[in-house]
Amino acid sequence: MKKNILKNLVGIFVVFILFGIQDTLAIGNQSNDTLTLTISSPEAKTYDTGSILLNVSANKLSDIDYKLNNNNFSGCTNCSVFSKQLNLTEGNYNLTVTAMSGNETFSKSVNFSVDFPEEFKLTVNKPQNITYNTSKVPIDIEVSLKANISYKLDNGNETNLCSDCNSIKSELTNLSEGQHTFLAMAKRDNE
Repeated sequence: MKKNILKNLVGIFVVFILFGIQDTLAIGNQSNDTLTLTISSPEAKTYDTGSILLNVSANKLSDIDYKLNNNNFSGCTNCSVFSKQLNLTEGNYNLTVTAMSGNETFSKSVNFSVDFPEEFKLTVNKPQNITYNTSKVPIDIEVSLKANISYKLDNGNETNLCSDCNSIKSELTNLSEGQHTFLAMAKRDNE
C-alpha cells in the first residue's frame, strides 16, 4: 500500500511541474524564434492622402518604437502589435520601426511618399464681364487638368469647344446686341 501512495505522489508532483512550465511559457508568450517585425502599412508606394495607417507587428512581445524622417516616436511597451493613424503633408518619407525584446533588436524600414492630387480648376479669362462693341467676343478658357471644355450661351444647348485639353481660345460670333449669359463647363473623363 505504501508503494501505491508513493507512486501517486510522484505522479502528481510531475504533473504539477509540467503544468508550471506550460503556464510560464504561455504567460510569457515567448518563442524560441528570432525576433522579427512586419510593417503591414504603409507600403512602399505613393499615397494620394496624408491620412495613413501605421500598422506593425512583431512575433514576440516587444517594445516597439519608430522613426519617421529622423524624428523618433514611442510606439508601445510589451506588445506585439502597434497601430497609429499618421496625418502627413506632401513629401517623401522614410519610416524605420524597431522592436526590442530582451537582448534582441530588430529594425525594418520602408520608404513611401505622399502626393496630393492636383485640384481641378476652371478659369475663364474671356469673355469678361464687360460691354463688347462687336458681335464677335473672344473665348479664352483654361483648366488645371486635361478635360472636355464646353459652354452654354443664354441657357441654350451645350457646345463642345475641345476634348482632353488644358485650354481653348475661340470666338463667339454673330451675337445679337444686348446682354448675354456665358456658362463655361469642364468635365474630366474619369470623374
